[in-house]
Amino acid sequence: MISRFGLFVFFAAAGVTAAVGEPVARGSVTVARPASAPVKATPALPPSMKVMLVTSAAEGCKPDCEEWISAQGMIDNDTLPQFKKVLRALGSKRVPILIDSGGGVVDDSLAIGRLIRAKGLDVVVSKTTILKCEDGAPGCKGGKTQGLAVGVPVARLAKCASSCAFILAAGKRRVVGPSAFVGVHQVKTLRTTAQVQQKFRIEKQTVWGIPTETRRTLISEKLVNQRTTEAKTPDSAYAKIAKYFEEMGVREPIMPILKSTPNSSIHWLTRSELKTTAMATEGEGATASREEAAPVAGGSVEAFRMIGASEAALPPAPTPKH
Repeated sequence: MISRFGLFVFFAAAGVTAAVGEPVARGSVTVARPASAPVKATPALPPSMKVMLVTSAAEGCKPDCEEWISAQGMIDNDTLPQFKKVLRALGSKRVPILIDSGGGVVDDSLAIGRLIRAKGLDVVVSKTTILKCEDGAPGCKGGKTQGLAVGVPVARLAKCASSCAFILAAGKRRVVGPSAFVGVHQVKTLRTTAQVQQKFRIEKQTVWGIPTETRRTLISEKLVNQRTTEAKTPDSAYAKIAKYFEEMGVREPIMPILKSTPNSSIHWLTRSELKTTAMATEGEGATASREEAAPVAGGSVEAFRMIGASEAALPPAPTPKH
């Protein structure tokens, strides 16, 4: 027989560690401050990565317009599910991935990279300008033509930095044009400690005069405080990255360059470094053999041609600072 009920409030603290590239604040929980406390302004975060299948808007290409996967923005917890969805819809078709990103979550980038390598897809450092079709045009619905986004590749000043480099490394062919940039730096590890207020209903009964707890039910939970601090990245994290690069065919000195560059800055790989490390296998200064340059099924060479065309009429890009 239950003799009494009680409401109890407990405080619990939990620590979470995550290794990510810059920036790292996306996905954190915002803690409300008292109205009297000054609110410090925080810089706007870059947009999250959007992954979508795109068909070329090149004039006169129909019905054989090129297709590619556009991946633009910061890599966060929503990026991996997007890649899985698009790659699943792709089936056995092989199209290149055009990526432009400043980095994001390390572990998700590694997972995305392995998905790409399993599919045998090429990766090109390039932006994609998405063009919306006009309402009323044949096959146009919601800005897309026959369910596909329509766009134009723009390689000039495209970037693949921080953990984006792990996705680039996964490409069967890695295309970096003369005015696109690839950057690496150290991994930043954050440890988040959260204090949570939990309210329980405790049901008790008395057995031979001794009160005993029989059931505990969580009624509510509220975040009271949260603190994020930077922690030292363990050697095991770099060992995992080194193993990944080796698996993808990326050579030294990629790890010494990465580990020697503080996370607060970026090392833009020179054309010589892109060639030496094999971070680029196609593009200006890359190491593509005659056999590798031969046309293959899936649009790899076509993607490279599109990127070259988008750069042809543009002036040379400025040399990036290290």
